[in-house]
Amino acid sequence: MLPAATQALMYDRLTPLGRNVTDAVLQPSADGSGYFKSARLLAPDDPSLITDETVSSGALSARIRRDAYGVPHVYSGTDAGVVFGAGYVVAEDRNLLIDQARDNGIAAAIEIPRVSAIDLVRGLYSHKPTAKVRAEVTRRQDAALEAAGPEGRQVLRDIDTYLVGINLWYGANRPDARAVDRADIYAFNAIKAQYLGEGGGKEVDNALLLDAARDKFGAARGNRVYTDLRGRNDPETPTTSAVRAPWEAKPARRPLPHALLRQGQRERLRAQPLGCARARRSGRGGAARHDRSASVATGDEEDRFHAAAAGRDPVHQPPERDPSGHAVHALGTGERRRRH
Repeated sequence: MLPAATQALMYDRLTPLGRNVTDAVLQPSADGSGYFKSARLLAPDDPSLITDETVSSGALSARIRRDAYGVPHVYSGTDAGVVFGAGYVVAEDRNLLIDQARDNGIAAAIEIPRVSAIDLVRGLYSHKPTAKVRAEVTRRQDAALEAAGPEGRQVLRDIDTYLVGINLWYGANRPDARAVDRADIYAFNAIKAQYLGEGGGKEVDNALLLDAARDKFGAARGNRVYTDLRGRNDPETPTTSAVRAPWEAKPARRPLPHALLRQGQRERLRAQPLGCARARRSGRGGAARHDRSASVATGDEEDRFHAAAAGRDPVHQPPERDPSGHAVHALGTGERRRRH
């Protein structure tokens, strides 16, 4: 295998070229001597793949081959085999991170106030959730996926298949470790949701800008000014492709109730659907308003979580199909490709 710093050094050579990138530079390098590594899924017999391993558990089987950079390419005759193999290589390559994140991630799943799960992981802290809390996390996320219909149930099957691969590696290499389960997968997903969802997009500032634009230019022109400044879909933006694709499409249905913000506002307004305040000011009837901002914050983990389970806090969204974020190239049946 090539040294761990190989790819970083390749990009160090690429960056100074600026706009002087030729066709020769764009040729991917399989041995680290060029400028970048291709992310393309390789055929199983590609000569740049230098290792070969087959793992199996019951009816599940996957072939795992790695290139000189150590990146695993997973092949199987079934999609389930690909998911199983992806779980195996994630455990093989990321078991220390799994160990550190699996319990700390529960802090994100139950939304402990003022606690960043990613900081717990990076700081090598050790949060210890109770079995009751782990079971409740699993119950709620399982229920959310079941409620999503056939696709949600397929996600549950994929999670279980993924866990077979993870635990196959753990059983052979870390037999003393606790088996990885659904709660751990939900914990990993919660870390990603909390970390990527923090900060927001300056919604309050944007709302006040919109209100100011409407005050100065009127509702219709103010909306156009705000939309232009926001740059949501600027036709003058440089692009690298002439092919159009859907991006940030407007929702087909009315948005859920939200808080209306105005300049100079100090009082707390009740949440209301878009356009409700305008209907009220004009004397027309408006949609019923609901206060959706209630929440509970306690210092005790279980009280906090069961308050959320009672409906006083938002429910997490179901996890993505692959919770690992690991760099894996995989190929299953019907040329269905998965890159993790």
